[in-house]
Formats: sequence, C-alpha cells, structure tokens
Amino acid sequence: MHLTAVLAILAFACIGSKAAPAGREAREAGQQGSGKFHTAPMRTVPVPRHSFEPRTTVQAAFIADLEPERNPIGGNTPAVMVADCQFKTKMPTINLDNFVQVQRIGCSSEQVTVTFDSDASAAKAAEEWGKAKNLSFMIGREWRCNNDQDAEAMRLVSKVSKGTDAKTLVFAAAPVSRNDVIAEFDISIHQHEQRREGISTSWDKGNSKTWDLGINYNKGTQSANIRELSLFANAQVGAKCLDCYSYGEATLSLRVTGTALEVKTYAIDVAGHLKANMDLLLTAYKTARADLVSFDLFSVNLGGVSVPGLFELGPTLRLKAAISYDLGRDLQVQTGFNAQLPFRWSVSSTNGLFAQPKVSAEGTPTFTPRVPQLSNEFQVAIAGHLIPEIALGLSILKISAIDLRLSLDNALGVQLSRGSLASCPAGSMNLLVFHEHELEFGVKTVGYNKSWDLWKSGRRALPCPNNACNRCIGGAKEATPLMPQPGSVSA
Repeated sequence: MHLTAVLAILAFACIGSKAAPAGREAREAGQQGSGKFHTAPMRTVPVPRHSFEPRTTVQAAFIADLEPERNPIGGNTPAVMVADCQFKTKMPTINLDNFVQVQRIGCSSEQVTVTFDSDASAAKAAEEWGKAKNLSFMIGREWRCNNDQDAEAMRLVSKVSKGTDAKTLVFAAAPVSRNDVIAEFDISIHQHEQRREGISTSWDKGNSKTWDLGINYNKGTQSANIRELSLFANAQVGAKCLDCYSYGEATLSLRVTGTALEVKTYAIDVAGHLKANMDLLLTAYKTARADLVSFDLFSVNLGGVSVPGLFELGPTLRLKAAISYDLGRDLQVQTGFNAQLPFRWSVSSTNGLFAQPKVSAEGTPTFTPRVPQLSNEFQVAIAGHLIPEIALGLSILKISAIDLRLSLDNALGVQLSRGSLASCPAGSMNLLVFHEHELEFGVKTVGYNKSWDLWKSGRRALPCPNNACNRCIGGAKEATPLMPQPGSVSA
C-alpha cells in the first residue's frame, strides 16, 4: 500500500478540550504533509497503429519512471507508472504519437506540420486524413503544441497540403478544447517493475511493482527512528507514543471511466502486508473520557503522476492510529500492541460517485497485546485503533478535486480494573481484551461528501494472559510515578 501505497497518523483527544498540536519531533518525522499533491509528468509512448484511417475510439499510453531515489517510500529497484487510456471522441480523431511513421511534429498557432519516415507514408496519410469532413489531432505534450505549453494538445483540422518535400504534410489546424473532442474516457493506472536493456525501457504488466513502506522505521536496527513522540498535553490528559512505527509493502491499481461532466465507474485495488508497533503512555490528571478523534501526524505521498492537460493522480498512504478511553480517576497507564495486517481491498462502482460501491475485503489482522503497566487503583476502558488508509486525489479533464479514501479501522480494546475497584486482592486486576474491524470508503468532490461503512467484523474476544479474562489476575507491573500536571512545578 500507497495505497498507498500512504504513512502514520496518531490521534488522541479529550472531550471539551482541544488537543495541542503534535510535538516538533512528530512533525519533522512526517513526510510530505497535507496540501496539493506533487506529481511527476508522464511521457507519451505509442500504441502502434498500422492503418491510417481516423477513428472515434482512440488509444493513448503514458509512463513515468520512478527511480529508487525519487520514490518517497524507498524500494531497491526502479519502477514505472503506466497509464493506459482509451478515449471515445465526438469526431474522427488521430493520435499522432501512435504512428511510428511520424518522425517530427511542428506547431504554430494555426498549423501543424508533420514529417513522415517516407514519401509513401505521407501520401497514405494525406489520402486517409483528407477524406474526413471533421478531423481532430491529439498531440503529445512533448511537441509543445498547446500554445507552447507543456500539455497535451488538441487541434481541429480543416485542410491538408504538401510541405516542402514529399515526406512532409502541412495541416491547417486550429486549437480546440479537449472537451469539444473527447466524449468519454477510460483510464487505468498501474505500477510495475522496470527493466532496462541498453537505452530501451520495458515492463512486465503481469508483475506489479511492490512498494516498500516505512514510517518512523529504521530497517537496519528494526526499531523506531524517533522513540518518543509527544502527542498532546492539556489540563486533563498528557499522551505520548513510544516506539511507534510501521513497515511493509503494498501495490495499487486504479481504473476510472467517465465524461467531461462526471465519473461513471471506478475500481480500486489495494493489496499488501503491513506490520506496526504502537505503545501509548497516557497520564490522566482527573476523571476524563474521550471518543475517537484523529490528528494527522504522518503522511506519505506515493509517486503522483500527471499528463498535463488530461489527468492528474496523487495517491497518499497513511497509517492512522487513535485512542478512546474512559478513566475513573487519576492514573498513568502504558499499554500497546504490535500488529500484522495482511490486506487486499477492492472497491468498485458502476454508478459513479453517488452510489454505494461494492467491496471485497480479504485478510485477517492479528494483534499481540502487551501486559499493561499501571499506577494507582483504577477503572479504565481503553481502545487503540490502527487504520491503514489510501487516499487518491484525482483530476481528469475538467472534473477536478475528486478525493477517494479507503481505510480499515483495526481496533484493539482493553477493559481493566484493579484493586478495590475490581473487587480483587491488592496487585490483581480484571482484564478483558477484544478486537474489531471496520472498512470505510469515502468520496469527496464539489458539492458532495459521503462515506460508507462497507464491512464490519463485529467484536471478537482475544485470549487473555493466563486465560484469565474477567477474573482476578496478577502480573501487572507498576508504572513510573505520574508525570507533573502541565503548568505545575516538580520538586
């Protein structure tokens, strides 16, 4: 996963109090935070044609190389992002870049000059293209035919004549809006491993490139880059994340169809395996309760790509973490878990952005909870949430600002009580551990913001230490003394 491939957000909050921003070290550990996504321009590659007749179904292909040093989430081998496109047009259209016979294209404000590899190729093009009463050209951004801008160009052809030699044709061809030519689009985007043979580049469409993912993780030491992250502190609660990191691998593929006015269908497939560790140190200075609230701490942009003038895709991969709690009195509690999250999510809709999509979710998350470290007698319900999320910012033709978000909330809950509150001997406690999962998909575009809960696992109990759930058990370690309350002075 970018999905993204996308990579960590840790969240805490208190009812009635707004949490302070995450500490400086947390912000510095984040990668490429929020804001408009950065994209690498894709270059045009031919979809070879052997005949010259104009068509109203036009193929186009684009690639962008992602070298290891340019890949924001690492990886040992180069990758290539591939976009396969099909356009249905309102008039017969020629994509000049699909003809290997075309050697050179030159443009002025009202003309397009095309040089072919032979006299015969030029003569055949003049014969076939001259028959069409209405004809448009699609021209790759590399030829700078869009008012000398680096963008895909469309030209409306009205006349063809011979050039300075038999290999050259000159077309009277004025600029025309893409939306006046393109009626429908069908765009698929995949990432593959790249192979190089001399100066040529190829890729195997049967093997998707896997992204190596890592947030706040050092592969060499297999530990967190920043061990202690201060999340927030207020008059009720202070919170830190200790040894919080995640790593793994993922793949992403996307297909979207539509018109200049709407998205008709889409399909997203995200697959991979993620491992994560999260230890939470929570200090409460008074009775406190918080429902689930999230704050951005980490976010990774995953090799966004664009074809200027046609589309722009900015995938982001995140790993959210959050906590909810209900505390009966002052206490300090440290608890955590590591998790393994294999996943394969497929989300699709044949009714555009406004209908609930279909979903396929595979993979069984597993948690290994750690014995809590506690102070004082207490009664506490606490749940940690680990939420891998892929977010796609997408713009096609004039359809802009489409955000698609797919997230899986993996919750691990611990209900604890100790001492007199548990009706147990001193040093013992009651313990209940459970987990539950929920897959959510969200769509946001102009005038529309909708989320769907696509799948829920229901609450499932986990085996407890010594098989002692809902019994008085020992073994809880005492934590360090309570941290000073914010604003107080310790001796």
